[in-house]
Amino acid sequence: MHRKYYLIIALSHLAVVVSMLFPLINVNELRIGVAGAQNAEPYYMNIISFLQNEIYPITGILMLVFVGISIFGFVLSIYGFVSKKLKSFSVKLSFIAGFGSASLGALLLYSNSTMLFIICALSFGIISFCTIKLVRLEERQENSK
Repeated sequence: MHRKYYLIIALSHLAVVVSMLFPLINVNELRIGVAGAQNAEPYYMNIISFLQNEIYPITGILMLVFVGISIFGFVLSIYGFVSKKLKSFSVKLSFIAGFGSASLGALLLYSNSTMLFIICALSFGIISFCTIKLVRLEERQENSK
């Protein structure tokens, strides 16, 4: 019964990681011209070119950290999928790893990357919903003992 929730959580984490490989990060740099500071035309990048160009280095590092948390959540949910019993620590860590998607979504909202924000927000909502279901299953499992 718990395996379907772990599979959904794994797919949600994977969707966040894969979406970062597509050019969906909105970059709008300021250019200094004769008349003063002007906005250049906004363009879109993926996380690899964003890190290579060092446009906003701290933002790039934070994005990389949150993608790492999503990868950790993916591995953790695969472990929960493969395990025979529902374990308390994997349920709690799944919930905590879901906040990586929420934080990444908030960071992307700041840069007006609406498509990536929607993907991260949906991922966080799905992960939270499935984790709440897993917590309820865990409580039922402990009450039946």
